[in-house]
Amino acid sequence: MTIQKITTSQGRKVYFGTSTDIEEINKLRSEVTHLERVKAVGRLAASVAHDFNNMLSPILGHAELVQLTEALSPDGEESIHQIMVAAKRSRELVSQLLSLGRKQIFQPRPNDLCEMAREAEGLLSRVLRENIEFSIRLMDSPCFVRVDPSHMQNIILNLSTNAQDAMPKGGKLVITVGKKELPVDEEAFDGATRWYGEISISDNGEGIPPEIREQMFEPFFSTKGDLGTGLGLATVHSSVKQHEGVVKVYSEPGVGTTIRIFLPSSDPPDARQRQDADHGAELRDLSILVAEDNPLVRHVVETILKKHRCRVESFSSPSQAISFLENNPRDYDLLITDMVLPDSNGLSFSEQMQTRQPGIKTLLMSGYPLDLISENGEIHTSHRLIQKPFSSRELIHAIYEVMDK
Repeated sequence: MTIQKITTSQGRKVYFGTSTDIEEINKLRSEVTHLERVKAVGRLAASVAHDFNNMLSPILGHAELVQLTEALSPDGEESIHQIMVAAKRSRELVSQLLSLGRKQIFQPRPNDLCEMAREAEGLLSRVLRENIEFSIRLMDSPCFVRVDPSHMQNIILNLSTNAQDAMPKGGKLVITVGKKELPVDEEAFDGATRWYGEISISDNGEGIPPEIREQMFEPFFSTKGDLGTGLGLATVHSSVKQHEGVVKVYSEPGVGTTIRIFLPSSDPPDARQRQDADHGAELRDLSILVAEDNPLVRHVVETILKKHRCRVESFSSPSQAISFLENNPRDYDLLITDMVLPDSNGLSFSEQMQTRQPGIKTLLMSGYPLDLISENGEIHTSHRLIQKPFSSRELIHAIYEVMDK
């Protein structure tokens, strides 16, 4: 305790004391140190992920080009298919790891909820304790929803580990996938309904008391003391809402809990892939300028574009591109540029090109998480951004969207 004496302007003497809680200060200092370490590890992971994504882009791109254009034997087709599967799963794994602590670009697309549950099964078998009896129950047919796969995997992982915590002595965990017709907006129900894909996570654990049920999705609310961050369920709720979905909680103390996630249904991806093939035909004869410092990524982008009969000039840096344009002036329909470049960045290069050629459109690429290519986790630009690694179909679809604006 520290006592100080102050004389007021009226001449009165006032004494006041201040107290310092050393234990609390040490606790805060420890938390700050921990956060700094987590941030450093996160940046290191992001840097490694960037390089890994740059390697996955040519693997995905070239494998898909072979798959689409070459006359392969059945064994060859199966080998290419397995390469595609492995590359896509690697992409999702990197995204899952980064999304635990960083802002990710939201990229919903048609996915089979049954397939995503099967993929989560392998991860959960390594995460869940041995005294947790785990099973999944799936529809007989695919259940397509429009969802970002990395977000969906995090939803399943968060809810499953939360269910595990509610069964400290062991128990049963069941993941179920189905389909249900619900009101479009339950809060403003006007009679309109639509089909939703449903995934539910059920446990026979301790259950959730009613008073806690009202707070369980609030950020930083936790019943686990120092062992919980209070962010897991809040992240689940935010992600489901971002997908225009609905979360329902059914629980009874001493009996267990079921959390049901409803996501708007979608057409199968094959329909979109056929549409993208048509888009590829419409992109014929586009004049495109590419800026990418990684030679493997640059080569696969150039190959994909030329395969669709686009006219392409590619460079490793903006300065190299500008130097070429000064000696070879010509108009381009589209600029495809990496966000992080040796002597500039994608947004600055886009502005330079707009000055030289007003009206040129821009497609940005990045292998970094969103919060490492912007100061506050947001990119204030109208330009379309495609996250690496991407397949040839995804690149062509992104180009069509940019040119169609």
